[in-house]
Amino acid sequence: MKDSLRRRYAFFLTHYFVQSSIGIVYEPLNYLLKDHLRLTPGQASGFMAWITLPLLFKPLYGFVTDFVPIGGYRRKPHLILASLAAALAFWCLAVQTHYGYLNLLLPVALSIFAMAFADAVCGGLLIEDGQERRQTGPYQALHIGALYLGVIAVGAGGGWMTAHVPFRRIFGIAGLMPLLIVIMSFLIHEPVSQATRQRNTAPLWSFIRTRPFWMLSLTIVLWNFYPFLGTVQFYYQSNVLHLNPQWIGSLMSVGSVAGLQWSNHRSTRAGCSPK
Repeated sequence: MKDSLRRRYAFFLTHYFVQSSIGIVYEPLNYLLKDHLRLTPGQASGFMAWITLPLLFKPLYGFVTDFVPIGGYRRKPHLILASLAAALAFWCLAVQTHYGYLNLLLPVALSIFAMAFADAVCGGLLIEDGQERRQTGPYQALHIGALYLGVIAVGAGGGWMTAHVPFRRIFGIAGLMPLLIVIMSFLIHEPVSQATRQRNTAPLWSFIRTRPFWMLSLTIVLWNFYPFLGTVQFYYQSNVLHLNPQWIGSLMSVGSVAGLQWSNHRSTRAGCSPK
């Protein structure tokens, strides 16, 4: 039991660290849009809107992994296929010698779709396994901690890499990271799903039609609405403040350290810190 639990801890820690560490590609991407394609802040924001579009459909990915088993399994095959797709997308960027709008947009969008799908699969596994083993709190603490630790590493390390390492090589390194998820997925034992079992979705649809659901959704949207961050912030830091990539990345790390401290405090108060 303890060995099995340690394997799950290792899996969730690796998965969520990789999810955030793949962010090493986004600072190089910003410079490609600004300096190579010479996009304005508005045009670059439009590019970012297109590549983040797959995230809007993330709830649907959960339905697919729940209701469409592969070989009798609802988690591991989906996770492996999504991770391999993300690796392929990054390697498509790594082998390119000339970057244009579309040949940047399509692979990056595919990578985001694949990693979002993998995240939905892992989230389903976290909830199911956490409820069964009464480990939801520790799993969630690992989830939050690994994400922020990855962003901290991406900020400082990714900023240095952007300044000193060719962008193609950074994309190639990012392509190796999803393979860690593939390897770690073999640590998870998943029972064969009863594919013929009918899953009752009536409570879900009933909840979607309620006012609390839409009020909660609106609250989440407003909480995450930062029009002054992202692309606009990057252009201001680079063009107005004349910060180099290492400084920009370091500022990201500082913000992530603050977020990690806040999330750790919240998890501890909720009794969710891993033992």
